[in-house]
Amino acid sequence: YNHCSITMTPDGSEIYWAMAPIDTPLRIYFSRLANGLWSGPEIVNFTRDQDGDNPKISPDGKCLYFTSSRPLPGGEARRERIWVAERTGESWGESVPLGPEINDEHLHWQVSVDQGRNLYFGSSREGSKGRDDIFFAEFRNGEYAEPVSFCP
Repeated sequence: YNHCSITMTPDGSEIYWAMAPIDTPLRIYFSRLANGLWSGPEIVNFTRDQDGDNPKISPDGKCLYFTSSRPLPGGEARRERIWVAERTGESWGESVPLGPEINDEHLHWQVSVDQGRNLYFGSSREGSKGRDDIFFAEFRNGEYAEPVSFCP
């Protein structure tokens, strides 16, 4: 199986991870803790019919970021981009791709998010100081700034 590391809700009651048999699309799974026992794994609603990998829950538990090669709305060609879904009650809303300042260039992997919704991700995009830099994109006024390399 292909798989990734887990991410957990801030209260520790849910875990999320991606996995799939070799050569099949990755899906994001979750399990809930109830009465001291973890539920069996279930596929997250927004990856039932589309791929998803490297989930990361925001520190406030309201957003789940992930990478996916699914087509953008309008059917643009597939390549890995960063997507986000917002919490709606007990589940997640529809996932949407982040804007062009994040997704117009190169592949992304291992996205992470801090308390201010600032993003950190690996990429070899323009502005890279080597290969596979860590990039930082500040979240300001509801939008992401142009990512900059975090590498010295």
